[in-house]
Amino acid sequence: RILSAGKSRWSNLFAALFVCAFWNGIVSIFVGIAWTAWKKGKPETFLMIFLIPFVLIGIFFLLNVPYRLLMVFLARYELRLTPGTLKPGGTATLIWKRLGGFGQPKSIALRLSGAESATSQNGKNSSTATSIFHDEILAEIPLSSISANRPVAIKLPENAAPSFKGSSNKLVWKLRMDITLPGFPKITDEYEIDVRPLRRDELNP
Repeated sequence: RILSAGKSRWSNLFAALFVCAFWNGIVSIFVGIAWTAWKKGKPETFLMIFLIPFVLIGIFFLLNVPYRLLMVFLARYELRLTPGTLKPGGTATLIWKRLGGFGQPKSIALRLSGAESATSQNGKNSSTATSIFHDEILAEIPLSSISANRPVAIKLPENAAPSFKGSSNKLVWKLRMDITLPGFPKITDEYEIDVRPLRRDELNP
């Protein structure tokens, strides 16, 4: 089974755009009020001082947009998992292939993680709580071995819970690839995998 990187890089970019537009859109209204008052010779001193931290946060959100855009075009990989579906206590082999992007990674780390999330509804508001119950480093691959594409072995715990997606609860297993590029913050790509429950004939007597 071929696993393509999740849409995390694009999702982070769109989220950064939304937060930047939303935050700066609201702040700009009050900045406009303060600017108009200052031009009329009646500066709103308290308002201008009050807005300083909000403007600084807005600048941070603005600078985050080109950073997230840059992340989209850095080195990216696809993973091949054999077999494509895992089971509790089962094993699999993982290899990777570079799809493109620029930059030569200094190192790559592969991790296996499992997380459970629950969404609760309170009137019109909803909140989601996420708990990571498994986080394991599978391999740390230096620059000299990245191109060699050596297989990485995966073994799920015997008591691993199978994947599940309900209306308000879900349990998700993911492979995470941490890519370290010189001069850039670490990039983390996520690849969701399926973990099936054991069949009756696979259960211990």
